[in-house]
Amino acid sequence: MKRILSGTAAILSAILVFISCNKIDATDLGSGIIPEIDNVNTFDTTISVISDNFFSNEDTVRMIYTARHSVGVIENDPEFGQTSTLLYTAFAPSTTRTYPFVKRDSVTIDSVVLSLAYAGSYGDSASQLSYEVREIDPNFDFRDTGYSVKHPDFPTQPQVIGSRTVFVNRLHDSIMYRNQKDTVKVAGELRIPLDLSWAGRFINYDTTNAYKNDSIFQQRFRGVEV
Repeated sequence: MKRILSGTAAILSAILVFISCNKIDATDLGSGIIPEIDNVNTFDTTISVISDNFFSNEDTVRMIYTARHSVGVIENDPEFGQTSTLLYTAFAPSTTRTYPFVKRDSVTIDSVVLSLAYAGSYGDSASQLSYEVREIDPNFDFRDTGYSVKHPDFPTQPQVIGSRTVFVNRLHDSIMYRNQKDTVKVAGELRIPLDLSWAGRFINYDTTNAYKNDSIFQQRFRGVEV
């Protein structure tokens, strides 16, 4: 009697397993009432879209000096098209009422370099970018510490005071240069040499004018555009 029950249980178990393994295709259920285009018949179509990039009048995004700034050009991005950005930077002596070059009569300019810290890139990192540096118009009046991303370009002097062409993917490479008697090794810098004759004006300043205080210095030198 025990053997018969065991055999019957095995048969029922096999039947239950067989039934439970049967796959039910959801699209076979109610196919007579589901519209043909709803997960039953595959269809395809093409829609032409014309788009444009623009800044909304309600855009309030502002760039402040503590944020990372982008600079460069993307000629033909498949999603966003052409994009170009400019960078503006200003600087001043660390102290005032002091001549920064020790002895004015013995100063000789060997080189002047604008050094910008490099954080990363977007786009084709194997491409080349050419940068130009111009001085911001001294008559321009900065009225804020942060400007909207849609703010017009700042006015600049027409003279190009520095330029350089670089491979983007090499900006993380280490470079070495001499600082007086020391050899300095750095990485992640965009270094743009500037015109020596233009830089000579900073030697001619003294503590009776530009180096007297920050306000006077900023009146003489507003900064540069890259």
